[in-house]
Amino acid sequence: MIVVFETERLIVRHIDVEADLESYFAMNSDPEVIHFIRSGKVIESLEKQREELNALVERYALRNNGSGGWPMVSKESNRVVGTAILNQIPLTGGELSDDWQVGWHLRRDCWGKGYATEVGKALLTHGFTVLKKPILHAVVDPLNHASRRVTERLGMTFIERTSKYYDLELDHFQKLPG
Repeated sequence: MIVVFETERLIVRHIDVEADLESYFAMNSDPEVIHFIRSGKVIESLEKQREELNALVERYALRNNGSGGWPMVSKESNRVVGTAILNQIPLTGGELSDDWQVGWHLRRDCWGKGYATEVGKALLTHGFTVLKKPILHAVVDPLNHASRRVTERLGMTFIERTSKYYDLELDHFQKLPG
């Protein structure tokens, strides 16, 4: 198991496709969890989830730039509670921008426990200190009030509403080091 970083309550590590398969399927087949991501499209089978996880692992390995979408594992329960994201934001049209984002999504039974803020702080620290990024971004669906509140708790500044990323109209936040 390759650990990317740890927080007080979480281990953020590389994906182990077979070990993480059922946890990811539970998250990504829940319409409430994916309402604001994946264009709201649930994963419909374990096999489809396996294919997506394998593709994700391969994509980040090919990029080889420190980016990732990693499982957040509770130290207390040793179970995947969500995903931590630090990567280049896809532009409308699909190619990658030069802008790096922090992001998160959580199992529904883990909402409201502070995990998103906890991992968000660690993602910012990792992005600034390990990856040496001069600025980090977050893009949030304007109706996703919970993620908007997390960006505010992280000290991120609202920049604009934009359709520059993901073929969606999103609220764009950013943060500088310090």
